[in-house]
Amino acid sequence: MLRVQWHLTALSIGHLCRKPLPAGQRSPGTSGVNSVHFIVDKFRRFQAKSFEEKTASLQWHVRAFVRRQVVRVLFGLVSWGPRGPAPFYVAVYPSSLPSFAKKAKPLYPRWIRGNKLNNNGDGSRFIALALNVRHLMSENIPGDFAELGVWKGNSAALLADFAAEHGRKLYLFDTFEGFDARDFTGYDAKTSKCFEDTSIDYVRETIGPADSVTFVKGFFPESITPEAAQSRFALVHLDCDLYAPMKAALEFFYPLMPKGGMLILHDYSSGSWPGATQAINEFTRATGEHLVLWPDKSGTAVVRKSQ
Repeated sequence: MLRVQWHLTALSIGHLCRKPLPAGQRSPGTSGVNSVHFIVDKFRRFQAKSFEEKTASLQWHVRAFVRRQVVRVLFGLVSWGPRGPAPFYVAVYPSSLPSFAKKAKPLYPRWIRGNKLNNNGDGSRFIALALNVRHLMSENIPGDFAELGVWKGNSAALLADFAAEHGRKLYLFDTFEGFDARDFTGYDAKTSKCFEDTSIDYVRETIGPADSVTFVKGFFPESITPEAAQSRFALVHLDCDLYAPMKAALEFFYPLMPKGGMLILHDYSSGSWPGATQAINEFTRATGEHLVLWPDKSGTAVVRKSQ
């Protein structure tokens, strides 16, 4: 008999995927700092910022706090419960989960490695990525995979696993040093340096052994290699947050995708990165493509290329 279990979204997939480890062995998901060290590290990095960067960072966090209070007020009118200090809700495991549970178990610790506070509460995105990439492969859409905006390699680990399984290459584009100040223009003029706490070596550890992965370090689109420019892409995951790289990525990758290719666009409806949202809106108006929105934490949008 199928047993329906209720869990907090922040704990559900982690609970499903936990398994005992031999004494002295630590999983990738537990090798990062704990919450206290995370806060201390975040404070130290804040202290190292310039006055302008501190001001921009504080403004961003104030806007995020206000949005959380709005969510709490609006949804507090309806009992989505349990009520708590952060906006979250109870969810049921999707019925499809058993069909890829064996794949999810080793991947989930990589999904939360170094980013547990955020990604452990974004199980819906983890599941949606796995389901959509698997479906794309079942349709035999030709082409390789690419990701722009890798940070610590959490989503890259999932993409790398599917790429290896289906004989595809995965190109990972990033500075691997955080935002490049050359992108701090227009919509993003007040943005401060973020996501510096990574490196290619760190991402390699998150992904694990993967011969199918090509790291492309540098400022996009200047970093585009001849090999990438001559490739076809079945799936492109964009998590670059800012207007300039998002616009450049859409202009580069879209013509290289076959009909049915999938664009996964992180942060579209989050409200946190208006530059990325604007670039995506301009892209859909220019191409006539339409978005499908996910109810994940940071407002992912998806496009299946129609022409």
